[in-house]
Amino acid sequence: MDLMDVKYRLLFLSDWHIGSGTGIPGIVDNGVLKNSQNLPVINGKTIKGITRDALEDLLVLTGAAAPAHILSDIFGEKGDKVGQAVFHHPRICPDENERNSAEFKNFSTYFKEHALGDIRFHTSIDKETGTAQKGRLFSEEVSDRGFEFSGTIRVADHYAGYIIAALRFITKIGGKRRRGLGQCELEILYPEDYETYIREICP
Repeated sequence: MDLMDVKYRLLFLSDWHIGSGTGIPGIVDNGVLKNSQNLPVINGKTIKGITRDALEDLLVLTGAAAPAHILSDIFGEKGDKVGQAVFHHPRICPDENERNSAEFKNFSTYFKEHALGDIRFHTSIDKETGTAQKGRLFSEEVSDRGFEFSGTIRVADHYAGYIIAALRFITKIGGKRRRGLGQCELEILYPEDYETYIREICP
């Protein structure tokens, strides 16, 4: 089985939120997922989930013919079935080879010194009534727009077109997308002739 590395660049056009699942008592209820340098990060699982959702929507909208069980073949299922695509954690740009530059040192220092990003407040919603819960103010940290990441997805060559088409369909990533967060631009860097792969599944 031949494998291909699909490489992409991800640029956030708005503030965005990928939660850590934890907060700081009395300060923020839901913090942003960060690395040891206090920089916001995205894990491969997040990219995998949003790509799967995008492909599912794309196949419905275009009516493109696809093999049965295409989603489980590519992404796997809970249990023993492993998918034929591996989603590596995207790396924040600039990459490791550029991190000795003065520009990056200033960038990194800023985020080390500012432990929190912007914090947004909203009222918690009652799941049963769909109305705001009185006295339940909820705070959430968001990362700034302008962050750029580069990532790689290793996939079986005959499924590359589906991955590429799905990536091109993605316009938002992360939580609270319906509230305007996570708007992004996703560019395919490799293969350079990616449109050829798309045409193979969406003529």
